Amino acid sequence: MKKNMIFLGCLLVLAALVGLVEGGRTPSLRARVDVVDDDPQYILLDRDGTYPIWEGKLDVTLYVEDGKICFQKSECPDQICVESGWLQNVGDTATCLPAGVSVTIIEPEE
Repeated sequence: MKKNMIFLGCLLVLAALVGLVEGGRTPSLRARVDVVDDDPQYILLDRDGTYPIWEGKLDVTLYVEDGKICFQKSECPDQICVESGWLQNVGDTATCLPAGVSVTIIEPEE
């Protein structure tokens, strides 16, 4: 009986530790990249990096850093998309109309 209680106690401690590890992970926000005449692409914002988009009317480069995303470069003449700055909250959107590329922050995938 005592061995069963010790075994049960160890299982409960192990389950609690697994719950802490799994529960401590918060899903990352995502960016949905809509390109004219193409399917949406999704970028996780927990992975810093440079993401070239060549499928639009003009080439653009998106940049992810510290859970934020921005238009880093664009071949468009006015550069409004680049000047729009960082997107980091759900619903934040920036668009490069000449390139036909739009970026929107969306909820994490469950």
